Amino acid sequence: MRTAMSRRGLLTVAALPALAAPTFAALADVQPDAALIRDCDRAIAMHDETSQRAINENWSDERLEEACDEFNVLAEGIIATPALTQAGLRAKARIVAQQVTAYASDTPDQSERFALSLLRDLGAEPPRREASAAQ
Repeated sequence: MRTAMSRRGLLTVAALPALAAPTFAALADVQPDAALIRDCDRAIAMHDETSQRAINENWSDERLEEACDEFNVLAEGIIATPALTQAGLRAKARIVAQQVTAYASDTPDQSERFALSLLRDLGAEPPRREASAAQ
């Protein structure tokens, strides 16, 4: 499993639907995890938007690398920030679900299935890949 956004993963995730989970940004102003929740929501949206735009607009390698670098800075901040509330934990679980699904193999191995199972338990149902959904 990869730990950073890559061009391959970025293009792979373009076919994924957005998570059906509610956005926690509305709760952010009253939470100790306000910044974390906002950053998780932003990272999920950035990843999805960048994936779509990179394909639709045929981005150059330089533009794609710039977008990946911007995402990775945000992602490292999220990784370094501990969740203090259930809402913060769910927000982090949603981005983990997005990333695990984006970079999972077509036939997830046992460690990926453990991760996906835990994410479901945390209420962050991973988005289904189109290829898997069609089977």
